[in-house]
Amino acid sequence: MKGIISLMLLVGAAIGIQQFAFPAITKIQEDRAQLTDMEDLERQAIQAVGERDKAIARLKEAEEYIPRLNLILPEKPAEEDLYVFFDTVVRQAGFSRIDSIRVAEVSAKKVGDTTGTANKKTLAFELSVTGSYHIVRELLTILEKSARLSDVRAIDMTLDAKKGYIAKIQGNVYYAN
Repeated sequence: MKGIISLMLLVGAAIGIQQFAFPAITKIQEDRAQLTDMEDLERQAIQAVGERDKAIARLKEAEEYIPRLNLILPEKPAEEDLYVFFDTVVRQAGFSRIDSIRVAEVSAKKVGDTTGTANKKTLAFELSVTGSYHIVRELLTILEKSARLSDVRAIDMTLDAKKGYIAKIQGNVYYAN
């Protein structure tokens, strides 16, 4: 009788394990799989946040360069700004004033453009100043080192016995489309 009772308890335990333990084990395994998936999603979310932070940092860095880029290559022609620019450059070189300045807007074919459709805009300038040779040379050096995108096309220098050198400088100052 003890054997039958032991056998019944053993069968009952096996049925109980089959009824309760196996589904619980299966549920635990499913939960672990879901937990692994959630951990992967969490890792991906952390990576996405990191990439977003990097993108924001790059955007902020680019925003810091915008004023400098606008100085180098302004979006619109501003003749008034150009007059102020040349007045500042001439005074930095050591001249007391500009004898004359003329600015005119022109269009020129973009460098490297093979289609001929894209244009870069330029403001052509003609600047006339009077002073010593060294001051004229300093003016050209300052123009060359200036942050503003420009080039000098021609320099005409004449010597006046009373005034010194009279320099007429022709060139272009560029701006974006």
